[in-house]
Amino acid sequence: MKHLNKRKNQTVDKHKKMPFVRFFEDRNKLYLLFGMMIVLFVFSKSLQCGFLNWDDDKQLTDNQVVKNFKGDFSTLYKLDKHTSLTLLTYAADYKIWRKSPLPYHAENVLLHLLNILLVFIFIRKLFNNSSVSLVCALLFAVHPSRVESVLWIAERKDLLFTMFSLLSLIGYLGYVNKNRPPVKQFFLYLGIAALSYLAALSKIQAVVIPIVFFMVDIYYKRRVNLISVFEKFVLIFFFFILQPIYISSLHEIRLLFSVVFLLIVFFFINGKSFKKSVNLFFVFFTLIVVLLSTQILLLLPFFVWFSYDRIIVLYFPVDKFKEDAHNFLKYFLKYKYFFAVILFVFIAFIMLAQHRFGFWLVANNPSISYTFVDRFFLGAYALMFYLFLFVFPFNLNAIHPYPLKSDGFLPIEYYLAMVGVIVIIFTVFYFIKNKNLSPLRKVQKIFSSDFLPLIPEGKSLKISVPLKSPLGDLGVKRLFGVDSNFKFRKEIIFLLLFFIVNIALVLHIIPIQGRLVTADRYSYFAYIGLFAVVGFIYEECKCKFRLFACKWIFLTVFLLLSSYSFIRSSVWESSVSLFTSVIEKNPTIAFAHSNLGAAMMGSGDFRKIILHLNRAIAIDSTLQTAYYNRAMVYYQTGEYEKSLKDIYWLIRTQKDSASQAISYNDMAMVKMEMGLLSDAKNDLEKSIKMDLTYAKPYNNRGRIKCLDGDLDGSIADFNHALLIMPDMDEAYANRGWSLALKGDRGRAMQDYQKAIEINPENDKAYANLGTMKVNMKDIKGGISDLNRAIEINPKFEIAYRNRGYAHFVENNLESCISDYSRAISLNPKSLDLFQNRGWAYFRNHDLQHALADFNKAVDMDNKNEISYVHRGWIKFQLHDSTSSLIDLSRAIELNNKSEKGHLFRGIVFYNQKKYAASFADVREVIKINKLNAEAFYYSGLCKHFLGKNNEACVDIDEAMRLGFSRAKEAKEKYCK
Repeated sequence: MKHLNKRKNQTVDKHKKMPFVRFFEDRNKLYLLFGMMIVLFVFSKSLQCGFLNWDDDKQLTDNQVVKNFKGDFSTLYKLDKHTSLTLLTYAADYKIWRKSPLPYHAENVLLHLLNILLVFIFIRKLFNNSSVSLVCALLFAVHPSRVESVLWIAERKDLLFTMFSLLSLIGYLGYVNKNRPPVKQFFLYLGIAALSYLAALSKIQAVVIPIVFFMVDIYYKRRVNLISVFEKFVLIFFFFILQPIYISSLHEIRLLFSVVFLLIVFFFINGKSFKKSVNLFFVFFTLIVVLLSTQILLLLPFFVWFSYDRIIVLYFPVDKFKEDAHNFLKYFLKYKYFFAVILFVFIAFIMLAQHRFGFWLVANNPSISYTFVDRFFLGAYALMFYLFLFVFPFNLNAIHPYPLKSDGFLPIEYYLAMVGVIVIIFTVFYFIKNKNLSPLRKVQKIFSSDFLPLIPEGKSLKISVPLKSPLGDLGVKRLFGVDSNFKFRKEIIFLLLFFIVNIALVLHIIPIQGRLVTADRYSYFAYIGLFAVVGFIYEECKCKFRLFACKWIFLTVFLLLSSYSFIRSSVWESSVSLFTSVIEKNPTIAFAHSNLGAAMMGSGDFRKIILHLNRAIAIDSTLQTAYYNRAMVYYQTGEYEKSLKDIYWLIRTQKDSASQAISYNDMAMVKMEMGLLSDAKNDLEKSIKMDLTYAKPYNNRGRIKCLDGDLDGSIADFNHALLIMPDMDEAYANRGWSLALKGDRGRAMQDYQKAIEINPENDKAYANLGTMKVNMKDIKGGISDLNRAIEINPKFEIAYRNRGYAHFVENNLESCISDYSRAISLNPKSLDLFQNRGWAYFRNHDLQHALADFNKAVDMDNKNEISYVHRGWIKFQLHDSTSSLIDLSRAIELNNKSEKGHLFRGIVFYNQKKYAASFADVREVIKINKLNAEAFYYSGLCKHFLGKNNEACVDIDEAMRLGFSRAKEAKEKYCK
């Protein structure tokens, strides 16, 4: 008795254990946890990856809408409806992390881990089989096709749409499997619909969720009725019809009210019996709501169904129709599933006919050159690709371009793929339909009928004859067990359909925008079906074979896939490594050459960059991005004529005015660098005419007006640019420069600070603000801002130049020389940089380096007066008076009004005791500048030695009055 009580207490204690303890008692959950830890290692390389110039730039790093997001979701929704939620996550991340790639990659890995857990929960809840769910989740975790979705920041949409889709499916399983009061069911459905909508806002592939819900209904044999069909329609309504950003309009309010009202009526009224008067009231009121809707064609079929349900079915027993001659109703009742699907498709067709939605834009779509028949072969090829990738996920490539047609025909492999698809369909159908044909019998036939007696159909194997075969000395019973029937036909059908439905959108029967015929990432969600199929095969193998062997086989496969995924991760570290890998496997992909060339721009190897861009154009002479990238390379290398040639080509081939407006703006920027400001201004005028909503040409025209001295006109253009794009930080920075030149330093500083507030990475705003502070004698504040500009852009030559000047002002000559040296390394053709560094060397008493810099300056421009003046003065300090006079005379020859030239030559003549010549030069200086104290000083000394003592003292007195320190000594010496 005590023993029984003890066991009873143990049972009670077991049920009272904490969930955390119960979790670790489930081996499959422990295996899952272990697998997720391996996933962290497999994708650890992602933390070393950067941003790519393939969609990462368009969606994040160069996306001004995302970077300047102020909390208005409608801006993201208008930009791209079916990725707006993904863009929202980028905007939130950018607020915190800016352009640091590590947090973005870490977030992707965490989302993948969450999806692994959700896959495990979904499959276990769907089939009530923990072993199958474990196999499915682990394969989902490390299959090499996952690498692209996890390590590519721009593919976060795969992770988000999968997460919300799985959450909605898990909720739907609870929705259809448990009876609840209508109120709870209604709010649970609203939650499911919200999760489904969030999935559709993450990626377009989520629009097939209603079809998956239908599949779940059929799998669980849920009765098809009005509510089961309408609840799927509500999802389609949210996906394609409702425009949340316009929800305040009467059109959208009426439509939303109509759909929600019908949903409530169907949930709470359908199936219940009411009095005739009440039924008629519901029918009449529902009709009024449908008529008020702006999409009556969409809701009318449901009203007809509801009316039939309320008036006919409730008033006339169904049995009576079976007994009567109403064949149509009998036919309808018999094929209700078929008619429900037809109704669903009919509603979707109406939506399509009304042009209220589309999956992808047609513009610039390579697939539009393919016929309707071609698309079926493209779909067959894509399907075979994904099946092959599932089994052999090795030798992956990020880009699989559309095939080129030859004489109107696709490559032969596309036609062979259709044959393969047909064979696979019939094979799968045969194995699933034949109830007694198990994998065991096929294994027997494969090994040899001589050694293994065939199992009679429909019977169990009960013999234990030793095998004389390559398998070794094992008994048949020991090897195969006793059951020869495959138990999971229904589950396999569901999972295969799950894969087909979720991969269908990317099989090209519906045209897909882009340049890829297949991609690893497209399978991220769809492969869950195939992974679960493997789980059921594993479950079957545990019954037919030794359990220990099955586990080791699966573990080997898991580790093999993990290893290859880890190796594959290194390809995605940078744009250069990615596109280099693509080209190594397929050197005929023009897009890869173009992006590789663009990615290498920071390397400075322009010869190799141009080589790749030329190769891209040779492969595809219509690839506009290659021409654009090459134009930008030529622009950076100063080959402006070649840059203009490529931009001209773009303008000729671009069909829409918006693209041409961008090209004319780019052309103007090139011409501005060439000094052709008038031509650049004309191009900007054309850009503005082609697209009045494009802000950049106004900004650039403002820059030209600023250079022309039209400060008011430039400020007006910057104001217009900001009117179009209120968060255009570049326009604020440029307007600040115009205001500074106009003398309005207060407003100028406000504009610089506003630009920095909008974009804390605006290096030009920091540089301009720092320069202004230096000019206002705030040297430390100016250097701080210039430091920030250089931190943002280590190759910002002007920031180094201006910081060098700031260090010169504070007499920090070593830092000054260092900054000018860095600026020279970035811009070795800048004359004034050599002049400034040379003078800093001179002030630092490094005369040899100073002389070398001015020698370089003279070589660069032998007609520059300043270079000759300073070189002449340095030569004088080096006691080379003869060469000094030659340089100073050359400077005066170039500019007869050269104040320094005359002054320095006068000093040299004075030291040579050529007082008359010296006096002539210093008197010329006084004519140029009557406030030059040093000129009066030497004028007085020359007069003294020329015997004009009284006049000499007058000039020396003037030098003292102007503040020349050495004049006092001369006064005491010569004017007693």
